[in-house]
Amino acid sequence: MSDDLYTELRREVQHAEWRWVRPHHEAGRLVFVRGLDVVAVGVALATDDSASVGAWLADGRLRRGEDVDVSAWTDDDRLVFLIVQPFVVALLPDA
Repeated sequence: MSDDLYTELRREVQHAEWRWVRPHHEAGRLVFVRGLDVVAVGVALATDDSASVGAWLADGRLRRGEDVDVSAWTDDDRLVFLIVQPFVVALLPDA
């Protein structure tokens, strides 16, 4: 993992209300991580680390946001996320 890229992306992690992230979900660009470091996932996406991304997709720790994930959220619910074009990588809150 590139330490410089990790440090750069770490500074880009944001917290925002669901209302600001919803448009990215509606456009199909929201991906959720569970049990992973959102910055490490961002580095893997940015560097085309297909082995790591593929493994995370296969075991469910990385996946596209689904309507069922967000159906109970209100506009004020907060997410931790990172933008790695074209994706918005968000930590999936515990239910």
